[in-house]
Amino acid sequence: MAENHRMGSNLLFARREMLGMSGKAALAGIAAGAVSHAAERRPRIACVVTYWAAPGSHADWIITKLLDGYWWQGAHTPSRVDVVSVYIHQLQESELGRRVCKSKGIPIFNTVSEALTLGGKELAVDGVVLVGEHGIYHSNLKGQKYYPRWWLYQQIIRVFEQSKRSVPVFNDKHLSTSWDEAKWMFDKSRELDFPLYGGSSIPFYYRKPEIELDIDTPIKASVVAGGAGDEGSLFHCVDVLQSFVERRRGGETGIAAVQCIQGPETWKWTDRNPWAGNLLDAVRTSFDLKPRHFQETVREPGVCIVDYREGRKRRYIRSWVWGGPTPATSKGVRTRRSSRCLAGPGPTPSTTPRTPTSTGLSR
Repeated sequence: MAENHRMGSNLLFARREMLGMSGKAALAGIAAGAVSHAAERRPRIACVVTYWAAPGSHADWIITKLLDGYWWQGAHTPSRVDVVSVYIHQLQESELGRRVCKSKGIPIFNTVSEALTLGGKELAVDGVVLVGEHGIYHSNLKGQKYYPRWWLYQQIIRVFEQSKRSVPVFNDKHLSTSWDEAKWMFDKSRELDFPLYGGSSIPFYYRKPEIELDIDTPIKASVVAGGAGDEGSLFHCVDVLQSFVERRRGGETGIAAVQCIQGPETWKWTDRNPWAGNLLDAVRTSFDLKPRHFQETVREPGVCIVDYREGRKRRYIRSWVWGGPTPATSKGVRTRRSSRCLAGPGPTPSTTPRTPTSTGLSR
């Protein structure tokens, strides 16, 4: 359907290289690197999604930034990529996606393969964005939605294998509800030697205040407070914090252990770890809430504790909380760094926060 299918090389980036790209690119990270290596053209992106309807759908949050750029600290950064094709699994239910693609002149293809080949026989794009989130799908007894991420991903892999080349893939949120499927997806990225990125859409919300930690920021401990009543919400909160903590001194070195606690034991753990209680209490005081507000109002509390290999810890307290300033101490110097992530289509006065998440960092 499209003319002049120009194909670029398979660009590989280290995570820290992407983090250090100019403009603090979020989903346009691939674009920033591609522009520096191939200034003569913009990378071409295929978007494979399950559902694109209400403005709250992940497809809308993510793809609109690839189409229209993003706002940061009062300035607009235009997109550095071209979305050239879209596949929508639940197309009939995705009126918003159909309208956006029509207004932008972006073809919606009937299959994943056609979206990646632009109707041809070989891979014809420079990157793939997979958004397997939202839509009408069944849930299991654990409340996990059976989003067809693996099913869509394996169709992407098939095109890579048939074309004998691959391009970077971004996957929204976790890979699958099945460990075997998730492991297969990861292994395929290594087998075919392409960068596989993933994460929540919330790190790309509007932040208040609009802060971004410098690379190699010293961090002693941290906490994020947000709503996490299910697996999907928990992933959001954990990845919000990861988006801050991975910029710590020395960079990302891996995780040694993960522990999750639910119910009343959550508060016992908090009491045994004063640093976590202090950070959470700072969130409380920033909103003028009474002492023990969370303990008395949160009906199903939980905490997810992640220990990094270098010994630094990331803390996540689960509840419906509005985040705020969080003071902490490191080497005798009292500092505070925190931000809220606010949902919405743009930085306008009418924007209503939908899923507030507060991040506090101890430095």
